[in-house]
Amino acid sequence: MKKGSADVKYYQNLVGLYRAYITPITFLIGIPGNILIIIAFFKLQRRARCRFNLYVIWISVANLCDLIFNSLMGDFFGRGINYITGGKDMKLDELNELACKFVTLTTQMSTFMASNLLVLFTFDRLITIYSPMKARGDLHIKKTYLLLVLLHSLGFMLFSPHFQFT
Repeated sequence: MKKGSADVKYYQNLVGLYRAYITPITFLIGIPGNILIIIAFFKLQRRARCRFNLYVIWISVANLCDLIFNSLMGDFFGRGINYITGGKDMKLDELNELACKFVTLTTQMSTFMASNLLVLFTFDRLITIYSPMKARGDLHIKKTYLLLVLLHSLGFMLFSPHFQFT
C-alpha cells in the first residue's frame, strides 16, 4: 500500500469514524459503569472486608483514568474532533510539554495498572482455589494493600524516565 493509495485513505477514514463516533459512546457507557462498580464494591468492602473487592475497585479506577485520558482526551479530542471538523483539533498533548508528558504518563500508567491488576487478581483467585482455607478472601487484606502500593510504585518507576526525558 502506498501512502496516497485508496486503501490507506479508506483505513484512515475508518479510524477517524471510530475515534469521532464510537469512542464517545464507549466513554459515555464506561464512565458511569466504572463509577457504579466503584460505588458498589466500596459499599461491599465497608460491609464485609475482602481483598477481591480491592482489586475490582482499583481496576475500575485505572479504567476510568484510561477512559478519560486515552479515549476522551487522546482519541476523541485529539483525533476525533479533527475528523468531524475537517482539520480543527483540541489536542491536550500539544498545549505544552508538561501536558504532553502528563497525558502520556497517565495513559501508560492506567493501562499498565489495569492489566497488571487483572493479572494479580487472577493469581490471587488461583491461590484461593488451591488453598481455600489459607487464602480466604477476608484474610491478607494488608498484604493486598502492600501489593497495590508496590504495583503503583513499579509503574511510576517504569514510566517516570519517559516523563522526565521526553
